[in-house]
Amino acid sequence: MNLILARVPSVLPPRRTQLVCSRRKLQTPFAHPAPMNLAINGSPRGAGGITALILRPFLEGMEKRVELIHTKDMDIRPCQGDFVCWIRTPGKCHQDDDMRAVLEKIATADVLVLATPLYVDGMSG
Repeated sequence: MNLILARVPSVLPPRRTQLVCSRRKLQTPFAHPAPMNLAINGSPRGAGGITALILRPFLEGMEKRVELIHTKDMDIRPCQGDFVCWIRTPGKCHQDDDMRAVLEKIATADVLVLATPLYVDGMSG
């Protein structure tokens, strides 16, 4: 099994910003969601596989809140290769599956953990 740990850059504004309004500076705090780590288990066996068994203690050792996604339980279809996302709807896939929700979670995650079993020298999916 491979564990890949990637740091996702934050796209949120800084914790405090200063607004200049008629010679006075106002400090406006932004409400940020709690820091979140996202783990994606790409095993076809889901929560009952060896990948999940190895991933569980790794995630328990993380300090922040962790959301775990098992791709086995989701409807994620492969790319059709028809370039609709380039031509008709730039930047948006036309398939209506669970990948949209996963991409939103990846974009807001502080840390992304990808766990996958190795079958015949390659990652799943």
